Amino acid sequence: MKILLALNDREDAKIFAHRFISAISGNNYNLKIAAYNKSTIYGMPIDYNLESLKYIYNAKFRSFTGTPLETYYNQIKHFNPDIIISDMELYTSHIAKLLNIKIWQVSPLLLHYSTPLAAKAQIGFFAQYQYFFLLGFELSEIIRNCIYNADKRFVYSHFGDANVFNIEKNFEWVRPYHNIGKVSLPCSHNIVSAVYHNDKKLINYMKQYKDGVLFSIFTDENYYDISIKNIYDADEYFCNIKNSHFILSQGYSSFLADAFYNEKHVLLLPNYMEHECTQNSLYSAYFGTGTICNEDMHLESIAPKKVVYDNNIKFLHEHLENL
Repeated sequence: MKILLALNDREDAKIFAHRFISAISGNNYNLKIAAYNKSTIYGMPIDYNLESLKYIYNAKFRSFTGTPLETYYNQIKHFNPDIIISDMELYTSHIAKLLNIKIWQVSPLLLHYSTPLAAKAQIGFFAQYQYFFLLGFELSEIIRNCIYNADKRFVYSHFGDANVFNIEKNFEWVRPYHNIGKVSLPCSHNIVSAVYHNDKKLINYMKQYKDGVLFSIFTDENYYDISIKNIYDADEYFCNIKNSHFILSQGYSSFLADAFYNEKHVLLLPNYMEHECTQNSLYSAYFGTGTICNEDMHLESIAPKKVVYDNNIKFLHEHLENL
Protein backbone atom coordinates (compact mmCIF):
# COMPACT_ATOMS: atom_id res chain seq x y z
CA MET A 1 0.00 0.00 0.00
CA LYS A 2 1.26 3.46 -0.90
CA ILE A 3 0.69 6.09 1.79
CA LEU A 4 1.30 9.83 1.76
CA LEU A 5 1.57 11.36 5.22
CA ALA A 6 0.98 15.13 5.00
CA LEU A 7 1.89 17.07 8.14
CA ASN A 8 0.52 20.43 9.17
CA ASP A 9 2.73 23.41 9.97
CA ARG A 10 2.80 22.69 13.71
CA GLU A 11 5.48 21.58 16.15
CA ASP A 12 3.79 18.50 17.59
CA ALA A 13 3.31 16.94 14.15
CA LYS A 14 6.91 15.72 14.20
CA ILE A 15 6.32 13.54 17.27
CA PHE A 16 3.08 12.16 15.80
CA ALA A 17 4.91 11.29 12.57
CA HIS A 18 7.91 9.77 14.35
CA ARG A 19 5.69 7.46 16.39
CA PHE A 20 3.42 6.57 13.47
CA ILE A 21 6.45 5.55 11.39
CA SER A 22 7.67 3.35 14.26
CA ALA A 23 4.22 1.76 14.57
CA ILE A 24 4.06 0.73 10.90
CA SER A 25 7.69 -0.38 10.59
CA GLY A 26 7.85 -3.95 9.37
CA ASN A 27 4.70 -3.57 7.28
CA ASN A 28 4.78 -3.59 3.51
CA TYR A 29 3.91 0.09 3.15
CA ASN A 30 5.46 2.51 0.71
CA LEU A 31 5.38 5.69 2.81
CA LYS A 32 6.21 9.20 1.66
CA ILE A 33 6.15 12.26 3.93
CA ALA A 34 5.20 15.86 3.14
CA ALA A 35 6.04 18.40 5.84
CA TYR A 36 6.85 22.00 6.62
CA ASN A 37 10.11 22.98 8.31
CA LYS A 38 8.37 23.18 11.67
CA SER A 39 6.92 19.68 11.33
CA THR A 40 10.00 18.03 9.82
CA ILE A 41 11.18 15.09 11.90
CA TYR A 42 14.63 15.78 13.34
CA GLY A 43 17.28 13.71 11.59
CA MET A 44 14.84 12.04 9.20
CA PRO A 45 14.56 13.05 5.52
CA ILE A 46 11.19 14.03 4.04
CA ASP A 47 10.00 13.53 0.48
CA TYR A 48 8.13 16.80 -0.09
CA ASN A 49 8.97 20.08 1.63
CA LEU A 50 5.86 22.26 1.81
CA GLU A 51 7.50 25.41 3.16
CA SER A 52 7.20 27.28 -0.15
CA LEU A 53 3.42 26.79 -0.11
CA LYS A 54 3.17 29.13 2.89
CA TYR A 55 3.99 32.05 0.63
CA ILE A 56 1.21 31.34 -1.86
CA TYR A 57 -1.94 33.28 -1.11
CA ASN A 58 -4.85 32.16 -3.20
CA ALA A 59 -7.60 31.44 -0.73
CA LYS A 60 -9.96 29.86 -3.25
CA PHE A 61 -7.29 27.89 -5.15
CA ARG A 62 -8.60 29.37 -8.40
CA SER A 63 -5.40 28.54 -10.24
CA PHE A 64 -2.00 27.21 -9.26
CA THR A 65 -0.38 27.09 -12.69
CA GLY A 66 3.32 27.85 -12.48
CA THR A 67 3.42 27.78 -8.68
CA PRO A 68 5.07 25.35 -6.21
CA LEU A 69 1.57 24.01 -5.64
CA GLU A 70 1.46 22.77 -9.24
CA THR A 71 4.78 20.99 -8.67
CA TYR A 72 3.40 19.37 -5.53
CA TYR A 73 0.23 18.36 -7.39
CA ASN A 74 2.30 16.63 -10.08
CA GLN A 75 4.43 14.87 -7.47
CA ILE A 76 1.37 13.43 -5.76
CA LYS A 77 -0.15 12.48 -9.10
CA HIS A 78 3.07 10.64 -10.03
CA PHE A 79 3.29 8.82 -6.68
CA ASN A 80 -0.43 7.95 -6.90
CA PRO A 81 -0.94 6.96 -3.23
CA ASP A 82 -3.65 4.54 -2.23
CA ILE A 83 -4.44 6.78 0.73
CA ILE A 84 -3.42 10.18 2.07
CA ILE A 85 -3.23 10.67 5.82
CA SER A 86 -3.52 14.40 6.40
CA ASP A 87 -2.85 16.32 9.58
CA MET A 88 -5.37 18.94 8.43
CA GLU A 89 -2.91 19.98 5.71
CA LEU A 90 -5.07 22.09 3.41
CA TYR A 91 -3.09 22.01 0.16
CA THR A 92 -2.71 18.22 0.23
CA SER A 93 -6.40 17.86 1.07
CA HIS A 94 -7.37 19.97 -1.95
CA ILE A 95 -5.12 17.93 -4.25
CA ALA A 96 -6.59 14.69 -2.90
CA LYS A 97 -10.03 15.90 -3.88
CA LEU A 98 -8.86 16.90 -7.39
CA LEU A 99 -7.19 13.51 -7.95
CA ASN A 100 -9.98 11.52 -6.28
CA ILE A 101 -7.60 9.94 -3.75
CA LYS A 102 -8.89 8.45 -0.49
CA ILE A 103 -8.01 10.80 2.37
CA TRP A 104 -8.19 10.52 6.14
CA GLN A 105 -7.92 13.60 8.31
CA VAL A 106 -6.04 12.61 11.47
CA SER A 107 -5.21 15.46 13.80
CA PRO A 108 -5.57 16.89 17.31
CA LEU A 109 -6.73 20.06 15.54
CA LEU A 110 -10.01 18.26 14.85
CA LEU A 111 -10.83 18.47 18.55
CA HIS A 112 -12.03 22.02 17.93
CA TYR A 113 -14.38 21.01 15.10
CA SER A 114 -15.69 17.82 16.69
CA THR A 115 -16.63 19.21 20.10
CA PRO A 116 -20.39 19.93 20.30
CA LEU A 117 -21.33 23.56 20.90
CA ALA A 118 -23.01 22.69 24.20
CA ALA A 119 -19.81 21.05 25.46
CA LYS A 120 -17.72 24.05 24.36
CA ALA A 121 -20.03 26.39 26.25
CA GLN A 122 -19.83 24.21 29.37
CA ILE A 123 -16.04 24.05 29.20
CA GLY A 124 -15.83 27.83 28.90
CA PHE A 125 -14.40 28.00 25.40
CA PHE A 126 -16.65 30.81 24.18
CA ALA A 127 -16.13 32.90 27.30
CA GLN A 128 -12.33 32.62 27.35
CA TYR A 129 -10.66 31.71 24.08
CA GLN A 130 -13.08 31.99 21.16
CA TYR A 131 -11.25 35.03 19.76
CA PHE A 132 -8.10 32.90 19.41
CA PHE A 133 -9.89 30.78 16.81
CA LEU A 134 -11.55 33.48 14.72
CA LEU A 135 -10.73 33.00 11.03
CA GLY A 136 -11.74 34.80 7.85
CA PHE A 137 -14.81 33.49 6.04
CA GLU A 138 -12.90 32.05 3.06
CA LEU A 139 -10.35 30.22 5.21
CA SER A 140 -13.11 28.89 7.46
CA GLU A 141 -14.93 27.47 4.43
CA ILE A 142 -11.74 25.88 3.08
CA ILE A 143 -11.11 24.18 6.42
CA ARG A 144 -14.72 23.04 6.61
CA ASN A 145 -14.46 21.53 3.09
CA CYS A 146 -11.15 19.91 4.02
CA ILE A 147 -12.84 18.19 6.95
CA TYR A 148 -16.14 17.14 5.43
CA ASN A 149 -14.72 16.00 2.08
CA ALA A 150 -12.50 13.51 3.91
CA ASP A 151 -13.35 9.81 3.90
CA LYS A 152 -12.55 9.58 7.62
CA ARG A 153 -12.14 12.20 10.36
CA PHE A 154 -10.05 10.97 13.30
CA VAL A 155 -9.60 13.12 16.41
CA TYR A 156 -6.09 12.32 17.63
CA SER A 157 -6.46 12.98 21.36
CA HIS A 158 -6.29 11.27 24.74
CA PHE A 159 -9.62 12.88 25.64
CA GLY A 160 -11.24 9.90 23.92
CA ASP A 161 -9.93 7.52 26.57
CA ALA A 162 -10.63 10.13 29.25
CA ASN A 163 -14.31 9.56 28.34
CA VAL A 164 -15.35 13.11 29.28
CA PHE A 165 -17.67 14.00 26.38
CA ASN A 166 -19.03 12.65 23.10
CA ILE A 167 -17.79 14.18 19.87
CA GLU A 168 -20.01 15.07 16.93
CA LYS A 169 -21.20 12.33 14.60
CA ASN A 170 -18.99 11.63 11.56
CA PHE A 171 -15.91 12.03 13.77
CA GLU A 172 -14.01 9.22 15.50
CA TRP A 173 -11.46 9.17 18.29
CA VAL A 174 -8.08 7.68 17.50
CA ARG A 175 -5.66 6.83 20.31
CA PRO A 176 -2.43 8.85 20.44
CA TYR A 177 0.79 6.85 20.25
CA HIS A 178 2.44 6.46 23.64
CA ASN A 179 4.44 4.08 25.83
CA ILE A 180 4.04 3.24 29.50
CA GLY A 181 7.30 3.83 31.37
CA LYS A 182 8.78 1.27 33.73
CA VAL A 183 8.95 1.92 37.46
CA SER A 184 12.56 2.92 38.09
CA LEU A 185 14.22 4.81 40.94
CA PRO A 186 17.00 6.32 38.73
CA CYS A 187 14.27 7.87 36.55
CA SER A 188 12.61 9.55 39.52
CA HIS A 189 12.96 13.35 39.40
CA ASN A 190 11.14 16.31 40.86
CA ILE A 191 9.88 17.97 37.67
CA VAL A 192 10.03 16.85 34.01
CA SER A 193 9.09 18.73 30.85
CA ALA A 194 9.54 18.46 27.09
CA VAL A 195 9.83 21.31 24.58
CA TYR A 196 10.36 21.76 20.86
CA HIS A 197 12.09 25.12 21.23
CA ASN A 198 13.41 27.33 24.00
CA ASP A 199 10.60 28.56 26.22
CA LYS A 200 12.03 31.13 28.62
CA LYS A 201 8.91 31.19 30.80
CA LEU A 202 8.88 27.41 31.21
CA ILE A 203 12.62 27.16 31.86
CA ASN A 204 12.50 29.95 34.45
CA TYR A 205 9.63 28.14 36.15
CA MET A 206 11.65 24.91 36.29
CA LYS A 207 14.67 26.73 37.74
CA GLN A 208 12.69 27.44 40.92
CA TYR A 209 12.81 23.76 41.79
CA LYS A 210 15.64 21.29 42.18
CA ASP A 211 16.16 18.15 40.15
CA GLY A 212 14.49 19.17 36.89
CA VAL A 213 14.75 17.32 33.57
CA LEU A 214 14.01 18.97 30.24
CA PHE A 215 13.64 16.85 27.09
CA SER A 216 14.57 18.77 23.95
CA ILE A 217 16.49 18.54 20.67
CA PHE A 218 18.93 21.14 22.05
CA THR A 219 20.92 18.69 24.15
CA ASP A 220 24.11 20.80 24.07
CA GLU A 221 22.55 23.61 26.13
CA ASN A 222 23.19 23.98 29.86
CA TYR A 223 20.94 25.29 32.60
CA TYR A 224 21.55 25.41 36.32
CA ASP A 225 19.90 22.47 38.09
CA ILE A 226 18.15 21.30 34.91
CA SER A 227 19.35 18.21 33.03
CA ILE A 228 18.85 18.33 29.26
CA LYS A 229 17.99 15.02 27.59
CA ASN A 230 17.22 13.95 24.02
CA ILE A 231 13.51 14.16 23.25
CA TYR A 232 13.81 11.25 20.80
CA ASP A 233 15.25 8.85 23.39
CA ALA A 234 11.89 7.17 23.97
CA ASP A 235 12.97 4.74 26.71
CA GLU A 236 14.55 7.46 28.83
CA TYR A 237 11.72 9.89 28.16
CA PHE A 238 8.87 7.56 29.16
CA CYS A 239 10.82 6.27 32.17
CA ASN A 240 11.18 9.85 33.42
CA ILE A 241 7.51 10.64 32.73
CA LYS A 242 6.37 7.58 34.67
CA ASN A 243 8.54 8.11 37.74
CA SER A 244 8.80 11.86 38.22
CA HIS A 245 6.84 13.89 40.71
CA PHE A 246 5.60 16.71 38.47
CA ILE A 247 5.05 17.02 34.70
CA LEU A 248 5.17 20.50 33.19
CA SER A 249 3.77 21.08 29.69
CA GLN A 250 3.01 23.81 27.15
CA GLY A 251 -0.13 21.93 26.11
CA TYR A 252 1.03 19.96 23.06
CA SER A 253 -1.16 16.92 22.37
CA SER A 254 1.56 14.26 22.37
CA PHE A 255 3.05 15.33 25.70
CA LEU A 256 -0.35 15.61 27.39
CA ALA A 257 -1.22 12.13 26.16
CA ASP A 258 2.09 10.74 27.45
CA ALA A 259 1.37 12.13 30.90
CA PHE A 260 -2.25 10.97 30.84
CA TYR A 261 -1.51 7.36 29.91
CA ASN A 262 1.28 7.23 32.49
CA GLU A 263 -1.31 8.49 35.02
CA LYS A 264 0.30 11.86 35.74
CA HIS A 265 -1.52 15.12 36.40
CA VAL A 266 -0.02 17.90 34.26
CA LEU A 267 0.95 21.42 35.23
CA LEU A 268 0.35 23.70 32.25
CA LEU A 269 2.13 26.82 31.08
CA PRO A 270 0.24 27.08 27.77
CA ASN A 271 1.83 28.22 24.53
CA TYR A 272 -0.95 30.60 23.50
CA MET A 273 0.64 31.06 20.08
CA GLU A 274 -0.62 27.58 19.15
CA HIS A 275 -4.37 26.84 18.89
CA GLU A 276 -3.63 23.23 19.79
CA CYS A 277 -2.00 24.18 23.11
CA THR A 278 -4.63 26.77 23.99
CA GLN A 279 -7.55 24.40 23.54
CA ASN A 280 -5.82 21.40 25.13
CA SER A 281 -4.97 23.44 28.22
CA LEU A 282 -8.54 24.67 28.62
CA TYR A 283 -9.97 21.16 28.23
CA SER A 284 -7.36 19.66 30.59
CA ALA A 285 -8.13 22.18 33.32
CA TYR A 286 -11.89 21.71 32.99
CA PHE A 287 -11.83 17.90 32.95
CA GLY A 288 -9.27 17.63 35.75
CA THR A 289 -6.33 16.11 33.86
CA GLY A 290 -4.22 19.26 34.22
CA THR A 291 -3.87 22.58 36.02
CA ILE A 292 -3.11 25.88 34.31
CA CYS A 293 -0.53 27.65 36.44
CA ASN A 294 1.44 30.87 36.33
CA GLU A 295 5.11 31.57 36.98
CA ASP A 296 4.46 32.47 40.63
CA MET A 297 2.37 29.43 41.47
CA HIS A 298 3.96 26.84 43.74
CA LEU A 299 3.81 23.17 42.80
CA GLU A 300 1.09 21.13 44.38
CA SER A 301 0.69 17.39 44.11
CA ILE A 302 -2.66 16.52 42.52
CA ALA A 303 -3.88 12.94 42.23
CA PRO A 304 -4.11 11.89 38.57
CA LYS A 305 -7.12 10.26 37.00
CA LYS A 306 -7.04 6.49 36.63
CA VAL A 307 -6.80 5.51 32.96
CA VAL A 308 -9.46 3.12 31.66
CA TYR A 309 -8.96 2.37 27.97
CA ASP A 310 -12.01 2.54 25.71
CA ASN A 311 -11.94 -0.71 23.75
CA ASN A 312 -13.71 0.97 20.82
CA ILE A 313 -10.77 3.35 20.25
CA LYS A 314 -7.87 2.15 18.12
CA PHE A 315 -4.46 3.37 17.05
CA LEU A 316 -4.15 4.75 13.53
CA HIS A 317 -2.16 1.81 12.16
CA GLU A 318 -4.90 -0.56 13.35
CA HIS A 319 -7.39 1.27 11.12
CA LEU A 320 -4.97 0.92 8.20
CA GLU A 321 -4.78 -2.82 8.72
CA ASN A 322 -8.52 -3.05 8.07
CA LEU A 323 -8.27 -1.52 4.59
